[in-house]
Amino acid sequence: MNTCTASYTMWQWDWERWETEIDWMALKGINLPLAFTGQEYVWRRVYQRHFNVSDAELSEWFSGPAFLAWFRMGNLQKWGGPLPQRWIDDQHRLQKRILQRMLSLGITPVLPAFAGHVPQALTRLLPDAKYSRVAAGWGGMNSTYVSTVFLDVNDKLYQDLGRLFIKTI
Repeated sequence: MNTCTASYTMWQWDWERWETEIDWMALKGINLPLAFTGQEYVWRRVYQRHFNVSDAELSEWFSGPAFLAWFRMGNLQKWGGPLPQRWIDDQHRLQKRILQRMLSLGITPVLPAFAGHVPQALTRLLPDAKYSRVAAGWGGMNSTYVSTVFLDVNDKLYQDLGRLFIKTI
């Protein structure tokens, strides 16, 4: 499984489909799979609780379900969105079941971590942090969708956000 698979097909999977996949992984000896489902729930909690980012501002950042792989890599934002809160909550519940099943079969899930891209709102809320923006034009798309904001890896906020994400996950 690669990162993009989550957007090619898996974004539509329900529990029954995931259970079949996890059982197949166990049968084939796959013991270290990616487990990216539901991470937007964690990001929403981190940004709202610790940085006061609004629902509207997060809606301007999250991409839609079929494009989350590229969103999670920081290649794109907002495209195909907004991401409904109910969908975010459902994916979070689904991830819990996925993790329980993997662990029960001796599979060690590889969870996501902070990749460095942040909502545009953070530049307003924390203007002293060091940011960079991806140059517009990726894939010929409008800059609204591809001019994503990244936090400098040497900025203290980068480490703080990484810790908060891991703590919240």
